[in-house]
Amino acid sequence: TWKSHGNLLFNNWLNYYVYQLTPYESDFIGERLRQPQMQLS
Repeated sequence: TWKSHGNLLFNNWLNYYVYQLTPYESDFIGERLRQPQMQLS
């Protein structure tokens, strides 16, 4: 059916473009950030 084909296509796209192509630094895995990304005013 079209629903199952669309679901498979979307999940494959999500896996490839989001999880496979996302760069990351393996040295920083498991470390906590020392400072928060944004400051609250």
